[in-house]
Amino acid sequence: MRLVALLVVVTAAVAAAAVQARPPASALRIVDRDPLTVVGTGFKPYERVVVTARGDMEPARVRVFAGRLGRFRAHFEIAFDPCTGPEIIRAAGVNGSVAQIKLLLRECPSIVLEP
Repeated sequence: MRLVALLVVVTAAVAAAAVQARPPASALRIVDRDPLTVVGTGFKPYERVVVTARGDMEPARVRVFAGRLGRFRAHFEIAFDPCTGPEIIRAAGVNGSVAQIKLLLRECPSIVLEP
């Protein structure tokens, strides 16, 4: 009985150590809408990252480097518009780190100007 209890404790300790040893997943979040600014976390330290904002307009790209802790801040020269986007913001690092945000846009009425 003691052997079973010891085996359960050791298994739980090994599983907990494996979970803690796993690096955090890469993630993105928007911190400002005008100009569009995103923060990335969980990337590899000093990794070169290309951040792309895509939607109906031509894709906007920003190149940044993650810092010592795998974080970065990317500023775009565009504003986020809830009607036109961008719809997807994706960050891809040269060492394999990837994160993406898919934004839900509103259906906004189009303005038609009549002569």
